[in-house]
Amino acid sequence: MKIFFLLLLLAPLNLDSQEVDASDILFLKIQELEGELASLRSELESQAYLIEKLLDEERIQADNERISAAALQAPADRPLVLLAHSGPTGLGSEAADLCGRDWKRPACDWGDQDLQEAIRLIRKQRPLPLVIFGHMHHRLRHGAGQRRTVQRDRQGTVYLNAACVPRHGIDASGRPWRHFSWVELDHNGDVQLAAHRWYGLDGELLEQQLLLDSGGLVAP
Repeated sequence: MKIFFLLLLLAPLNLDSQEVDASDILFLKIQELEGELASLRSELESQAYLIEKLLDEERIQADNERISAAALQAPADRPLVLLAHSGPTGLGSEAADLCGRDWKRPACDWGDQDLQEAIRLIRKQRPLPLVIFGHMHHRLRHGAGQRRTVQRDRQGTVYLNAACVPRHGIDASGRPWRHFSWVELDHNGDVQLAAHRWYGLDGELLEQQLLLDSGGLVAP
């Protein structure tokens, strides 16, 4: 779409007579179609990869065991925090859920099945208080609002989506800021606070969105 608008501005238009050269229109349409085809090709490649993974049970099992084995090497006397690029499946299938697909209808759960199974294996042997991931941006596509970014399951694990985009900017007062996802755990390893925070370059806390405190979820 960026290409489309750029070409539209550069195309030789006669604004007085409202005349547009037919070749320009055709060129614009071709460019727009090429963009749609590229998007479709990317979607098909992604779907093919997921289907291949679903059919390759041995590889899925190997991935699960590798993730869980790495996690279980962490010191047993410290809280285990799992950091991943994408979140696991099982956190909801709506577009605004932590790993919900928002760029195409129908919405669905776009989480990582391997990670979900690895979490199940890990929790058989030790507690898992926190899983942090990104990938799924907080701001939903097509102006559909904001994504839910925190969730706690029945086993007590807190899931936090940290994909705030942009991660830096300037506030209304002209002060530059940086975004951080902030989590505090107690001596037992339980999550006591989770928030999105925006700090100035001097370390001053400029803004906070509280997600969870010791009383439970605060923000959806």
